[in-house]
Amino acid sequence: MSHNLQQTKTPTKSSPRRAFAFIEVVVVVLIMGVIAAAAVPHVFEDHVEERARSTRQSLAILRNAIEVCKARTGSFPETTDSESFAASVEKYLNGPFPAPTIPPGRNTHVIFIAADGTQSGGNPDGSTGIPGWTFRPATGELRVNSSEIESTW
Repeated sequence: MSHNLQQTKTPTKSSPRRAFAFIEVVVVVLIMGVIAAAAVPHVFEDHVEERARSTRQSLAILRNAIEVCKARTGSFPETTDSESFAASVEKYLNGPFPAPTIPPGRNTHVIFIAADGTQSGGNPDGSTGIPGWTFRPATGELRVNSSEIESTW
């Protein structure tokens, strides 16, 4: 009778490791955290700047539509409510009536300012919390309704 002797292997110091040590994992996570902390502010700044560019583009498109409306009808749209203003300008747009993306309200509400300075629909400096546009039918001036935006827009 022969006996098969099984030899058991005992681990030696020269055998390869099969996992990372806890401290190695902690170091990698810390490095990733530092990289993320440095990158996140730039991502948010880009997002804010993109919203500003989008609002400027919408403003330019609406101003062009108002000018085309004046060229075809002889006057700026002379309505005093948002829906009829949007309907009269939308004929000259290639798409829906845009909303500003700054402030982040995305509202197509339009505040109308008469030649004597009286207004309907809210406060043009944005203090009412109603985002949207301000429009002066007498001059055709259109602006973003926000105190956060430069007055030169």
